[in-house]
Amino acid sequence: MLIGTRGNRAPVVLTGTCVLFTIITGTLSLSCIEITHLISRCTGFMRLKKLLTTEGVNANGASTSAQQPYTGMRFPALDGLRGLAALGVAVFHYMIGPSFKLPWLARTLRLCSRSPLSIETFFVLSGFLIGGILLRLKDAPDYYRAFYTRRALRIWPLYYLWAGLYCVFFLATHSAAPPGMTRTFYLSSFLLFFQSFYPAILTSSIMLLPTWSLVAEEHFYVLIPVVVRHFSSRGLARVLIGILIAVPLCRLGFFKFIGHESEWADMVARYWPTFQADALAMGVLFAIAWESQKVRDWLRRHRALFGWGMFAGSGLAILLGCLRDAHTPHSRLLEATFGRSAQELGCLALIVYLVCHPGGAVGRFLSSKTLRDFGKISYCIYLIHSGVLWMIFRFLLHKRVGENLWLDLLVAPLALFVTVAMAKISWIYFERPLLQWARGVPQPSCVLPVSASVPASS
Repeated sequence: MLIGTRGNRAPVVLTGTCVLFTIITGTLSLSCIEITHLISRCTGFMRLKKLLTTEGVNANGASTSAQQPYTGMRFPALDGLRGLAALGVAVFHYMIGPSFKLPWLARTLRLCSRSPLSIETFFVLSGFLIGGILLRLKDAPDYYRAFYTRRALRIWPLYYLWAGLYCVFFLATHSAAPPGMTRTFYLSSFLLFFQSFYPAILTSSIMLLPTWSLVAEEHFYVLIPVVVRHFSSRGLARVLIGILIAVPLCRLGFFKFIGHESEWADMVARYWPTFQADALAMGVLFAIAWESQKVRDWLRRHRALFGWGMFAGSGLAILLGCLRDAHTPHSRLLEATFGRSAQELGCLALIVYLVCHPGGAVGRFLSSKTLRDFGKISYCIYLIHSGVLWMIFRFLLHKRVGENLWLDLLVAPLALFVTVAMAKISWIYFERPLLQWARGVPQPSCVLPVSASVPASS
């Protein structure tokens, strides 16, 4: 145990963790957009208001820069990060079965689940890329049609193909819905994107378990274009900062006073789209900051801050996880409230560092052709990887995952190979043709090519 469980130490743990979280949040979030007097006095840089009025956007959100607008949103390192994160998520899930028999592996997986190579990376990355695109589209007459058409063509065809396959399996095997639900309601939850509101639905299907994150992203896609369109960048930044503050407090209130720190409340805090909003808001906030040349220059000069911030955010998330595993008083509440935010800050710091320093060793590694190729197929890898493992055990081996250690270890690389092969085939013959066809949708001149505008929606 890292800290004793005696009651008189609980206030120290609670206070110390809150202070550490506040320091990290203030350092990473506020420095990213230079919005406070503290940054202005300590660094000598102009306030965000002056940045926006001199070379950013006016009160209506229109560009006022005398220079050529910044339009570069292609970051090869982020493509590689997307691919590496998708592979990491797949390997993580494939090792859950063996972890039932290997305690050291279970502890390792718990640590890895709080690293920057996790699902939270996809949320922050989506917020950054989608937010950047919408900021450039916001004055276009076909703003909504262009965005929603391209998002639908990117997400829905593969998703509904995979969900439809599960429905066929479900009906053909005469499977039962979770207790208290009809089969129609159960299957409709996957078709209408509300499955993550019911933990019992998610845990009933290994094949569609990863789709919980798609629910959060689909809700984000519906709401964020409206918000970006009707707010100036300064107003949007205020809204996003409010979300960063409100979401952890909502997790605190729900976990403590509604869920009463139960396992159900733990799952709700993990899977409900509302509680993923802060990660997406971080990404959009970074996209707003990146619009300013002076902010970009400041971020590049201080990129080391975000390198350390990645370790600080992930370290705090791991610390809270270790305290929870040690059953330290209040540790479950602290992790449910702040653990996710700390991990998201680590992911944000990593993305900022890669964007500001693509020529570094990490940036060059992630920009390699191999990882960028994995980035192209990351959506399919993430969507199908659990289902591929399940189908191998269910229909080929007629076994359950986690029953036989050596069988789990042998099947894992096979499942990963099949997943990558299927994702590659899907990209060549299904996803890429759809994206090429989507280029026929009229787009404003400021819109990026569709291949550049598709983050890993996972």
